[in-house]
Amino acid sequence: MGMGGGESVEVLMNEPYEKNSEKGQYTHKIYHLQGKVPTFFRMLAPDEALDIYEKSWNDYFYCKTVITNEYMKEGFLIRMETWHKPDLGTQENVHKLEPEAWKHVEAIYIDIADQSEVLRQH
Repeated sequence: MGMGGGESVEVLMNEPYEKNSEKGQYTHKIYHLQGKVPTFFRMLAPDEALDIYEKSWNDYFYCKTVITNEYMKEGFLIRMETWHKPDLGTQENVHKLEPEAWKHVEAIYIDIADQSEVLRQH
């Protein structure tokens, strides 16, 4: 599936999953970014350096996405976790972080229904 500009997405898996009490959709994709970088960079960098891997577990109430790069190994990891809770975003420490980690968190509340507030955050 193409994304334009020489970039493509390869879908390795897109299937339902069930684990413990979780039930949702699992996807595993590779974003091939070779067409998005300057030519000189493509000549210097090995192909695997320009592939971004995305694994995602989505059971609607809880979503986790992990983005990695095989070339950089442990040097590149992005992990996003999203909870959909039946409140107005008022729960503290929704991910149940340890107190030492939680004290370094800065929570930013955005009312996504208020367009002016969404635009202000960018």
